[in-house]
Parts: sequence; structure tokens; C-alpha cells
Amino acid sequence: MEREPSPLRGADMKSSDVSGFYRKSPKERWQIVRDFGELSEAEVATLGNTGALAFDQVDHMIENVVGALPMPLGIAMNFRVNGKDYLVPMAIEEPSVVAAASNAAKMAREKGGFTTSSSGPIMIGQVQLVNVPDPQGARMTILQHRDEILALANEKDPVLVKFGGGAKDVDVRVVETAKGPMVVTHLLVDCRDAMGANAVNTMAEAVAPHLEKWTGGRVYLRIISNLAVKRLACSRVRAAISSMVSANTAFQASFSMAALSAASRWTARSAAAFALGPASLALMNPSLKAAHRYASESPAQAGAKPGLSRTASVNCAMAFSKFSSLGRAKK
Repeated sequence: MEREPSPLRGADMKSSDVSGFYRKSPKERWQIVRDFGELSEAEVATLGNTGALAFDQVDHMIENVVGALPMPLGIAMNFRVNGKDYLVPMAIEEPSVVAAASNAAKMAREKGGFTTSSSGPIMIGQVQLVNVPDPQGARMTILQHRDEILALANEKDPVLVKFGGGAKDVDVRVVETAKGPMVVTHLLVDCRDAMGANAVNTMAEAVAPHLEKWTGGRVYLRIISNLAVKRLACSRVRAAISSMVSANTAFQASFSMAALSAASRWTARSAAAFALGPASLALMNPSLKAAHRYASESPAQAGAKPGLSRTASVNCAMAFSKFSSLGRAKK
């Protein structure tokens, strides 16, 4: 199809400084993008195609919407979690991942599938105080205002509170640093099904000036913590050795479990325990002598032997990945 010129094709100067873009109609937004990017009418039509979602729907999801980006949607089969069967939708553009996940779930299914648990949806908001005259005294002062802090925080998200969430507790630590002690207040927030960044950050910002007033310190950071130690999800799985009939199967199973762990928010320990175990078993296969030799001869890989110890599993997984391609050991 021949490219149709836009009105501004060849213009010397273009500016991305567009005021009120979010207030403009879809047609006006498309026109601005067309002029700036020198798009054809056909390209603009493709851009505006939002697939199964109406434009009005996606326009309320994020800011400055001009279209949607479709992804292939596959279904991973064979999953049994806590005794219940599931078909797992996976939106991904990479080949073999859905098949590998289904294969791994089939192996797990032979021994009852996956068993999962979680610690609850508690996220931590951190408020950092510096230049505090009496850090230990400030800690006690903040804890004495616990109820007031929770009330201030929960005022910022009544909807979250309505559904059983909200700020639930306060913890305070004094952290020694090279620049002097910091007083770090933790807001423990039940985020329910939300990730919680907006709610927790808003709550932390709301209580920050009060902490400064009560302690005489200066607040800098007031933000959600990425160390989600109070929001843990765990998954356990058993697989029959007989199901790992080849090194190829073991390799695919190990890395499928690692991928699934990330998608399901498992803990890193749970992912590693299952992901590295089959890789270690794979080293028992005679076709992997090269991988085994690499693991055992390198000083950094000392101690790598067939088996299920943590060190050996890590070493074997590294060696196996070096001597394999797409899950097939090189002969």
C-alpha cells in the first residue's frame, strides 16, 4: 500500500509539548500523532483498532490513550492447584512457553499438582526521618501516636477500608548509618487484591508531616517498599522421577517452573527448589558428561556432582544451560 503523506511531512520543527492531550477527542489525538510521526491513514486506522475492547474502555484505564496492543492469548492445560483444576490463560508472544508450562503442570499433576499458601496481602509503606534530635525517644513518640497514624492513613482510602483493607499497624526502627541515625516508620497496609502502590504512597505522604511535627526530624523518603516480606506466596510441588524420562524433559521442567513461579508470585525459594532440582537430576543422564565435566573442573563450580544438594543443583543448572540449546543437550 502506498504511503499517504501527512499534512506536516517534511516540517523542520516538531514539538512534543502538547497541552491538554488527555482532554482531546480520539480523532484529535490520532491527528496529533499522525502529524508528529508522519503516519498514513492506514497506519492511523491500525493504531486506533482496540480489538475486543471498545476505545471508551481503554480510554478509562490509562492516560493519553490512542490505541491498544493485542497479544496472543493461549491456555496452559493440566493445572491442579490445591486440589482444584484450572485452565490458565497466558498472554505471551514467545513460542513454546505455553506448551512447556502445560508439560510441567502435567508432570506435577501425577503427584497431586501444586499446593499453595500465602501470608496475606500486607504491603509496607516507609517514611524516613533524618536529623532527629532523639532517635530512640522519637521511636517511642511515634508508637504512642499509633492510632492517630492509622486513622490519618485510612482517611486517604475509604474504599480500601470498606472492603476490609487499609492501614493495620505501625512499626518503627532506628537505623544506624554513616550519616547518623535514621528513624524509619513502617505503615503496614492490607491492600486486598490491589498491588497497593497508589494507596500506600498516599498514606505515607499523609502521615509524613505529622511525624516531622512529633519528632523534630526531616522526612525525605515516603514510599512503598519493594521488600514485600509480609506478602509472601508459596507453592509446593512433587514430581515423579519417572516423568523426567530424559535430560530434555528435566531441563524444560526446571525452567518452566521458574517461569511459572514469576507469573504466580511464588517466593524465590520455592521457585529455585523445584527449578534446580530437575536440572540436577538431569546430570545423571550419560549424554551430559560434557556438562558435568564443565561443572566439576571449574574452581568456581567445585563440588558439582549428580544429586540434589543446593550447591550441586546450582552448578549443574549452570553447566546444563551452557551445554544445551532450547532444552536439547548437544551430543
